[in-house]
Amino acid sequence: MSVVRALAALLVPAFLVLPIDCRGSARADAPLSAAGFDCDSASGIDERIICSDPLLRRTDADLAKRYEELIRGAADSAYIATLRGDEHGWIMVRNKECHVTKATKVTDDNRGELVDCFLDSYAERLVDLDQMQANPGADPVTISAPIRKSLFSSAGTVAALPAGALIDTGLFAESVERPLIAWQPDGGLAVLGKGADSTGAALYLWQEGKPSALLVPQVKKPARIERICARGRQIYLIGRDAPLLQVTVASGAVREVAASELPPDAIVSCGLDPSRRVTGDTAGMSSLVVGPAQGADGQGERLVQWRNNGESRDVDPAVRIDRRYPLTAVYLPFSQSYVVAAAQWPAEMRAATERRWAKTNCLPYWLVEAKTGKANRQCVPYGDYIGPAPQPLPTVVGVYFTVHGVGLYRIGDAVSQLIFAGQTDGAAVSADGCRIAFAGAPLKDGHPAVKILDVCRAARGSA
Repeated sequence: MSVVRALAALLVPAFLVLPIDCRGSARADAPLSAAGFDCDSASGIDERIICSDPLLRRTDADLAKRYEELIRGAADSAYIATLRGDEHGWIMVRNKECHVTKATKVTDDNRGELVDCFLDSYAERLVDLDQMQANPGADPVTISAPIRKSLFSSAGTVAALPAGALIDTGLFAESVERPLIAWQPDGGLAVLGKGADSTGAALYLWQEGKPSALLVPQVKKPARIERICARGRQIYLIGRDAPLLQVTVASGAVREVAASELPPDAIVSCGLDPSRRVTGDTAGMSSLVVGPAQGADGQGERLVQWRNNGESRDVDPAVRIDRRYPLTAVYLPFSQSYVVAAAQWPAEMRAATERRWAKTNCLPYWLVEAKTGKANRQCVPYGDYIGPAPQPLPTVVGVYFTVHGVGLYRIGDAVSQLIFAGQTDGAAVSADGCRIAFAGAPLKDGHPAVKILDVCRAARGSA
């Protein structure tokens, strides 16, 4: 019995629970335990979406089985009617959030997006049904309707940091919205911004215990620079449509170069593949391709592909996320792995995303091993923060993440604790996994100060 039949089931009296065939008519001869349905006879748009993807079809069958078990365990006919009404409400919300109407057509262009959106909604619903089974007789509204932030609220107090854990570099990032900072393998920090006494955008190199080195006194059209890639003796300023600038650390010499002039390992590790959807390790041996790709079954599901020494395949298990979310991937040298997460979510999806996040206590991200391509799904726990998607920052002493305009949080035991309050933009983890650099308050002429949190020292101080 497919969950999409719940709408038809509302018309059946509480004492008569019958499976519904694919045309929506009751069949008295069919066993109640039958799961799934004949996709050859799928009629409704819901069923066509479900039938278009094997994983979604299996998930639908699993949810239908769980729903049947919940109905069987309810002795009170009034409560059964309440459960049916709740299921009806979930289907309506699912279709609304996935933009599914009677006029919707399933095509090659929108199939992946519809399937991923359904899978996201099913994951939320399975959590609801688990809670209903664990609390027989409870009003479903108390489980499936509200955003119950109090159940997953993060610690509201800021954890005390030991002396020296927070380092002020004395530099100020060029942009508040998109500060550009990048770690070098040796622990140096490249910052596109300004010093305490300088004006205009410049490129600086900060190293602990040394005065900040001014590498490029004036960077022309800094707004066109999108990324910084630091690779030992060379630092690359990468623009969307501007030339690629190569800066030699020792001399401060600057020259324009084309990506084709660079060695292959620099092209991979700096993400200079023409598709701009590739992130590589510092040795140029392994890389990760993020973005839509055609699946082997022709269904067009989103795949994250792993490449190593000429070998290319999908990560295992597959990274499944709604296609409307752009993905981001960052290589972590200290753990020889990649972190894959949602870069941002569309404004129209924000409310639905935060509700699912609250119910499941999980905003998913994945750690992908650089040597094997094996993916491990992880979670950012829900808290009292809202806004842009938090970016997970794995370190050698645990996972942190930033929340725009709120601060830096640390994950532990499925809860989150506020470590540093304030603006924390452009956060990046050092190559040794012990430091997180970010731009925040105070501001100077609209430029945020660049600071560093030594998480290893902070961990020792709290031990």
